[in-house]
Amino acid sequence: MVLIKTFDPDEFGTVYKLHCPMVFGGSGAMWLQEDKQVRNPYLGTTMLKCADRVELISSLPVRSTQTGEKTKEHKGEHHNE
Repeated sequence: MVLIKTFDPDEFGTVYKLHCPMVFGGSGAMWLQEDKQVRNPYLGTTMLKCADRVELISSLPVRSTQTGEKTKEHKGEHHNE
């Protein structure tokens, strides 16, 4: 979340914030990714789909770093539970 607020959101495109309540002894943890299909980075394949929250925090098109023009967003995003 700090990255989105600190830097220009156009550089990130679509960003989701996800939360897993089970990591770090039950204290939980968050991570950012570009789609809402859950891919938990903390507990390996055992808990790959574990997330209790998926929140869209930025949905702007990505700006090309070379030309400064915006490119199309990724399509076909799905949430598997």
